[in-house]
Amino acid sequence: MKAKRIELKRKSAKIIRIVTVPPVSASVLIALLALSSDGFFRSTSEILISIIFIVIFPILAYPVSYLSGHVCSKKREGQRELAMWLSLIGYSLAVMSGLSGNKSSNLIFIFSVYLVSAALLLLFDKVLKIKASGHACSLAGTVFIACYYYSLLAGIIGGIVFAIVFRASVVSGRHTSGEFVTGALLCAFAFLMSWICFFV
Repeated sequence: MKAKRIELKRKSAKIIRIVTVPPVSASVLIALLALSSDGFFRSTSEILISIIFIVIFPILAYPVSYLSGHVCSKKREGQRELAMWLSLIGYSLAVMSGLSGNKSSNLIFIFSVYLVSAALLLLFDKVLKIKASGHACSLAGTVFIACYYYSLLAGIIGGIVFAIVFRASVVSGRHTSGEFVTGALLCAFAFLMSWICFFV
């Protein structure tokens, strides 16, 4: 009976992590901003750019990983590494398109948060050899930005979701509590640095 409960917890944790992967949380953020009464997006092209570079590029890691023999051989870790690199490329293109296309400073700020977060994740992973949760980093970004632009209530709801995913990540064994918290702190730093650059 105990073994069944443990297995059920692990399956539930896996489902929670799947439905809150970075592209999904980014999609939720874009939807919230698009529905905002303040009219955050100034045109349809801004929404499309956000979807292409913030949502679709990271998703490409999944199909590409199956096409690449090298990545497949490294299994989940290879997929994670590929996702980080594709995210960095997508976010870089987002910032460049924002700057070259005369997009609003608010939109470029959000792109910058994603870009700096991805760069920090790679720095910690490849240079410092410190594993930080990309899942936590992305989810924290959604919570911070939703709270900043949408409402405090959105931030509170996001915080609750973050706590649930935190628990699911630890239970499933995908991350330690330290790795998850480190990922969130990297995003907090990226948010702060981007905010200072654009609004101070």
